[in-house]
Amino acid sequence: MYQNTIETAIDKSDVIALFTNRDAETSFTVGIPRTITSHFVIVSSISKDGLSDGIAIRANDRVFRVERDTGYLRSLGALWKMNGCHVSNFEKETNFGDISDLDKVFPVLINSKFIISAWINGDETNEICGTVLRTDSETVEISMLSEYGASDGTCVIGINDIHSLNIDGVDERRRLAFSLAHE
Repeated sequence: MYQNTIETAIDKSDVIALFTNRDAETSFTVGIPRTITSHFVIVSSISKDGLSDGIAIRANDRVFRVERDTGYLRSLGALWKMNGCHVSNFEKETNFGDISDLDKVFPVLINSKFIISAWINGDETNEICGTVLRTDSETVEISMLSEYGASDGTCVIGINDIHSLNIDGVDERRRLAFSLAHE
């Protein structure tokens, strides 16, 4: 049922809201869905200010509610259009037709300037944020950044454990700016 709503939104370039955290129902992802795979929905995310908020990738099995055509979403879509319909640099450089799963996303990010935030199963509140160093078919190694962009070690996580991923969003770009200031 969710898939039909998302596919209709893809066809019409409608703004949707994806709810994936039952413990925080006021927290949701807003944007224009770009593609849906067997495991994930990929959304061109829009901030509450109507600006590009990068790419949001959410696990299908985590989605428990999808909203479309609400007053809030129509207003946010209009604001995004007034702001020039900008998309993230990552989105400009990526062909989403080539992305069928997360293991196809990470190779694109190796040694790139794009910051990611990943959330894994079992830890709903703490994201792992940084740049992708290496990946294979099962894991990804991330050079982590603190909240203020300082280098904060490395982390290896299982790709199948990731349920949410943000790429080049507002928070990630803020950390990048802080990171560049530390250099």
